[in-house]
Amino acid sequence: MKKEAVILSRIRVFFNTLKEGLKGLWRHKGMGFASIFSVFALLIMFGATLLVLLNVNIFVRDTQMKVGDIDIFILNEIDSVDERAIDDFIRNHTGIKELQYYTKEEAYEVFRNSWEDDAYLLDGMSDAFQPYYVIQLEDVNQSHAFVQEITQFAGVDQVNYYQDLIDRIETISSTVQLIGIVVVAALILISMFVISNTIKLTVVAREKEIEVMRYVGASTGMIEGPFIIEGTFFGLVGAALAFLAVYIGYRELFERYSEWFYQLSSSYLIHPLVIRQEFLIIFAVMGAGIGILASLLSLRKYRRV
Repeated sequence: MKKEAVILSRIRVFFNTLKEGLKGLWRHKGMGFASIFSVFALLIMFGATLLVLLNVNIFVRDTQMKVGDIDIFILNEIDSVDERAIDDFIRNHTGIKELQYYTKEEAYEVFRNSWEDDAYLLDGMSDAFQPYYVIQLEDVNQSHAFVQEITQFAGVDQVNYYQDLIDRIETISSTVQLIGIVVVAALILISMFVISNTIKLTVVAREKEIEVMRYVGASTGMIEGPFIIEGTFFGLVGAALAFLAVYIGYRELFERYSEWFYQLSSSYLIHPLVIRQEFLIIFAVMGAGIGILASLLSLRKYRRV
């Protein structure tokens, strides 16, 4: 019986806290609007930043795949032992994603075909070509290490790859990500500051009520619960509005400019449907989290009011 009484008491406390929180929402709807707008503005900018980062990462990945080929040219005069050693090393290397080998004759034909109508200018020049491998690694950032290994083999004449370009792309990607993180962190702090001050104003306006509740023995949870509910509600409403704005806005941009972007960069924009569910979850968690944290921070100072 005692356990049941405790459970019933906790249920009553929960519903009373919820009731007071909902009343507070209506009483302080003016200040709540500022909090909702703050979260809305934050998550709009956060969503835009995240979309930029996602599309930059896709562009970087696609570009790395395009420039990630390593061409390994073999001497025509190579002996069979050295040739077999090179071939075994390349074919047994675990980090290779794609591999193509061209004989001297195949290399000549490939080059002739690339000249199209002017291919006749290359007639009789087949002896100038070399057999070569074209490989692509699973991780393009390992290109430099692989090239250092393969150039140690006798019979390797020349290795062409685009490490400098890959490094520049990585640098750009890292810079964009760092800027995005800094911007998002700043926006979160600003939003928490606005909500926290809104809750503080509410707490100050209800000092006498809080004193009475303490006097009659109300627990910390009963006193703070309504404010936390208010903060959570403000955060979730702002998050919902921001999600709709970001998703609908990005969908419109995708439908209008995805083909143009592909023609410009040979890389596709990420499809809105791919990120819809993930963005909804992220926005909801961030909105509720900011509201709760801001409420707790504002209440910490006033617990002894």
